[in-house]
Amino acid sequence: MLGEHARARLQAYAFPGNVRELRNLLERALVMEPGPELQLDVLAGVKPAAPAPTGPAMTDSPEAFTLPTPPRPMEEVERAYARWTLERLGGRRVEAAKVLGLAYATFLKRLGED
Repeated sequence: MLGEHARARLQAYAFPGNVRELRNLLERALVMEPGPELQLDVLAGVKPAAPAPTGPAMTDSPEAFTLPTPPRPMEEVERAYARWTLERLGGRRVEAAKVLGLAYATFLKRLGED
C-alpha cells in the first residue's frame, strides 16, 4: 500500500525513463522499506519535475538553446543540443541522458562518443 507521502512523491517525480523505472523503484521500496505502507524514501531527495516550457517563453529565454547559423543536419543539431544540455548540468552525463529521455548509450552516441 502507498502512503500519502509516497503518492505525493510519485506525482512530483518526472520519471524520465519509462515504466521499467517505476517498476524498479517500487521493487526497491518493497525490499528496503520497513512496515506495511510504502513511503518511497528513495525519492525523498529527488527534485520535483519541472514543468515543460511552452509557447514563446521557451524561445525568449536567454538560456534557450539556439543555433545562430543556417539550417544544419539533424545529427549536428542533436549533438550540439546534447553537449549544451551536458554543459548546463555541469558535466553529469547520466543526469543529462535522463533529462533528455535517452538511454545512456544513446546519449553517448548523440555526443559522438560511442
